[in-house]
Amino acid sequence: MRDEGLSAYHQKHVKTGALGLFLRAVEDGKVPPGSVLIVEGLDRLSRAEPILAQGQLSAIIGAGIRVVTAADDRQYSREILKKDPVGLVYSLLTMIRAHEESDTKSKRVRRRL
Repeated sequence: MRDEGLSAYHQKHVKTGALGLFLRAVEDGKVPPGSVLIVEGLDRLSRAEPILAQGQLSAIIGAGIRVVTAADDRQYSREILKKDPVGLVYSLLTMIRAHEESDTKSKRVRRRL
């Protein structure tokens, strides 16, 4: 599944893209525990408000799916975060930064219009 060119800030990749299909498959139990989701970076998973982005990550991990970020080779799973809870803090900080960056760009574009 690929969501190239779909906005993670406006959640288009969730509303109309492959990530949305994947998340629904997770909710429906169609993605077995032990599966791996590889994303370029956490900012590609979501650039939504951090609480929403963290919720998406938590839902995936809570279903027993491991998330791997290709850019920095970080891994997120219940087992990994139990051993190293700082990873949870890192993920949240990454999501905060990604959202703020996209929010700033969005405001700049709106000012130009």
